[in-house]
Amino acid sequence: MSGFKKFTIGCAAAVLAMSMVYTPSARAEGEEAAGPNTGNVSLSVSIDVATEYWFRGIAQENQGAIVEPGINISFALCDWASVYFGTWNSLHGHQNSDAIDADVWYESDWFVGTSLTFDKIGVDLSYVNLYSPAFAGVFAQEIDLSFSYDDSELLGDWALSPSVLFAFEFDGGSDNGSNHGIYAQLSFGPSFTIIDSKDYPVTLSVPFTFGFSVSDYYENGAGDDNTFGFAQIGLDFSVPLAFIPADFGSWSAHAGVNFIFLGDSAGSIGKDFVDDAETVPGFGVTTHDDFSVYGVFGIGFEY
Repeated sequence: MSGFKKFTIGCAAAVLAMSMVYTPSARAEGEEAAGPNTGNVSLSVSIDVATEYWFRGIAQENQGAIVEPGINISFALCDWASVYFGTWNSLHGHQNSDAIDADVWYESDWFVGTSLTFDKIGVDLSYVNLYSPAFAGVFAQEIDLSFSYDDSELLGDWALSPSVLFAFEFDGGSDNGSNHGIYAQLSFGPSFTIIDSKDYPVTLSVPFTFGFSVSDYYENGAGDDNTFGFAQIGLDFSVPLAFIPADFGSWSAHAGVNFIFLGDSAGSIGKDFVDDAETVPGFGVTTHDDFSVYGVFGIGFEY
């Protein structure tokens, strides 16, 4: 659901008994500090404001204010393994269906996982609970497995940073269909420094995302399920907020535009449809086309 989200994820038997350590006085004289946080616990927080909200090509909201905060806490177990947990939320100023309470808290997702790195290969495994306070119920629960490859040495500045994600639903369904689905996603994330500045370099990222139904993921109200779900390309500009002291973490801001193209099944989810001459209501989202353009702006920090 915004990007909702890629919920990625060792020392499988390691205990999460570690603490955040910041002891500048313990550094050897002349050693340059890597940052204020030199411990095994890291924190990242973000808040985005979007003009539309799509979850894997499924329309969720395209009116009113959409604010999407998230937080992730990660524990490094060793050089190649970590575990993490966090939450991602979507707050809507507009209620798009009579079935939704007046509560603007449309979605609250929780996840926990582990991330492993083997040379240039990354592997993530996570459990994700997709919950809606407004609907007072769970959209879906799923297990996500993703693989990524670091091709920066191979392609240099033209690195594509490819990754593939598989999501296995075992409770509910994000498409509101009758069957638990299996989702597959292929992503690329090339980025380029377009303004080379010591304090305020500007980076352009051009993410490509393709979503597919392996089985029953884009099942619409009529029971149709096409393999192709959506394709999306974005243009995102980011800049560090260097005026914030480093002791408060690494802050940045970004703004961008996204272009999304929908397959037949994904494009019809959320719309009303006619079954045996009877109109069956969809998600209540204002009618949308099979192509959309939306913007996003956000800030975040890592510590």
